[in-house]
Amino acid sequence: MSLASAIHDMVAPAFHAAVQSGGAKKAKGGNGLLLFVIILALFLIRTYIVQFSFNRAVPALVVRLAAKPEKILANFRPLTFVEAMFVTLLASALFN
Repeated sequence: MSLASAIHDMVAPAFHAAVQSGGAKKAKGGNGLLLFVIILALFLIRTYIVQFSFNRAVPALVVRLAAKPEKILANFRPLTFVEAMFVTLLASALFN
């Protein structure tokens, strides 16, 4: 067996496989679910930050800026988690 035929025997299967698949690498599966979970976790963290900051900042701003803060604070209702989700989604859609 000559050197050329030995090299041909080693290279030919890899070459034929590359030509048949178009030279592209095979797509690795399973990353879609992980990406979805990470995006969902980041969205929920943002939602909690929006809820926490709104419920802390608005009463403090009302006390400092309003003429009659007692009247306004009597009607203040804290932001729920679902409402914070909608605010976060709205802000993401508007500013991205």
